[in-house]
Amino acid sequence: MERNDQQPVMFFLGDAALDEYYQANYFPRLKEKITVQPLPAESGGMVANAACVSAALGCQTHFLAMLKDSEITEKLLTDMRKGGIETKWVIYNNDLPEAKTIIILAEGEHTVFIPTLGIDKIEIANTTLDFIKTCDYFFTTMVEFGPLVCEEKTSYEVLCEIQKAGCRTVFDMDVNGFAPREFKFLKAIDILFINEKGFEQMKGDKSQQERVEDLFSYGLEILIITKGDKGCFVYQGENMWQIPGIPTEVVDVTGAGDTFAGAFMYAYHKWQDPKKAAVFSVGAATRCVSTLGARSGTAREEEVLSFLSQKGISFPAE
Repeated sequence: MERNDQQPVMFFLGDAALDEYYQANYFPRLKEKITVQPLPAESGGMVANAACVSAALGCQTHFLAMLKDSEITEKLLTDMRKGGIETKWVIYNNDLPEAKTIIILAEGEHTVFIPTLGIDKIEIANTTLDFIKTCDYFFTTMVEFGPLVCEEKTSYEVLCEIQKAGCRTVFDMDVNGFAPREFKFLKAIDILFINEKGFEQMKGDKSQQERVEDLFSYGLEILIITKGDKGCFVYQGENMWQIPGIPTEVVDVTGAGDTFAGAFMYAYHKWQDPKKAAVFSVGAATRCVSTLGARSGTAREEEVLSFLSQKGISFPAE
């Protein structure tokens, strides 16, 4: 496979949030009241986390979100700028609530409460769209991208323009599937991430292979189904690779999927090999869960490769 050492330009559109952590002895039942221990809050947000991973790997990284102009937002953006991310694209809306996420750590799992911000429209200028079209990758989620408009163009029309310009479009569905009205977006998506829960929801009564073939009929280039500590499935056309998970002591799984996505785009751009990119990304995500905080996945390439070596994982993947 070809190797591409030119660092890509990545544009991320989505959320940033302050992750408020609480430790509990167990997760409460309905109507139950328990005492929890507050832990230090961490900068987070699904798309912002992926952007930080991208920047740590050396990519030219840009970030756009709609946020309240507040001290919390400034802290979030300052943290991102310190990591080398360009945040000048952020749109401020003081009618929005603070961007916060509540994370309960209990029984070896994490439970995340994500308050909605009530965003029904994100309007970007043509100059912003023109810049996005010059980037190598555009990363977002359906939830974040749905409200986007550019003058008279709908979000779907904007996505089609971005893809037509040669910028790879990348969506992370996480635990969500596509609503019936959203399936048309697949025609303009190149790389799709979804975790096993989201895929089960999307699969319905079809087999995994039937739904995969369904998704590729829209024109997908790559599909990745992440499976937590069990690794992932990677599909490209008629090829499929199952990448196993890497055993490790888990501290906090917050941000593991975001780390995987940010690392995959970097690695796929560099090695032009989805299997190799997936092995690298499983390593990055596994390294992430060994420390508290969604941003613990930020690492240089050599740190991820060193982690893989310590775990006895051969890289490059054959």
